[in-house]
Amino acid sequence: MKALVLFSGGLDSSVCLGLAVKEYGPDEVLALSIYYGQKHRKELEASEKVAAFYGVKRITLVGSRTRSTARPDSDLDVLVEYEGSMKEYTVFNYCHTGNNA
Repeated sequence: MKALVLFSGGLDSSVCLGLAVKEYGPDEVLALSIYYGQKHRKELEASEKVAAFYGVKRITLVGSRTRSTARPDSDLDVLVEYEGSMKEYTVFNYCHTGNNA
């Protein structure tokens, strides 16, 4: 991997992702998203589509610490590569966070 792009799915990070792919190729670029409760379903769907368009792998960091809701007994955040549908993501999100955002 030659480039790691912090990727929200918005315009700025999508342009950065495109530039990284142009410079290094999709196999050398990784898109990193951090879910901390700020994203709406539309933004998550957009990030999934943009990453697929560029042919890059997308990793999402999820968990209570990323949302500032951690308690002393909270487990550690999980780093996952997610290639399922938004419907599956919503189930995953709800089961692990109790939030159906």
